[in-house]
Amino acid sequence: MAEDTLLLELPVKNPWEIIAYLPMGGWNDCPAPEEMISICKYWYEKYQAVPAAFTSDVLEFYAPAGLNKEDSLEAAKEHYAFCTDRIDQETRTCKVSELA
Repeated sequence: MAEDTLLLELPVKNPWEIIAYLPMGGWNDCPAPEEMISICKYWYEKYQAVPAAFTSDVLEFYAPAGLNKEDSLEAAKEHYAFCTDRIDQETRTCKVSELA
């Protein structure tokens, strides 16, 4: 896996702006890059979540302060609205509560 890892330093002021530099979104059911930038900014402002890891079709976030139970459920609902695959394909029960 290490040979497939690439660390980048991108010239951005805000963490959500890195989406503009990476080829992410705009295919299949994945939101367009502009929508991804908007939700990344929103999640940063609301949860201090920052884009942390990327693969060819996955974007993971890191929230340094963590989320309390109420915020976790709210974030899971927002995540489902943003990307249904995360719950529909990546949970055992296909329920928002499992992701939360």
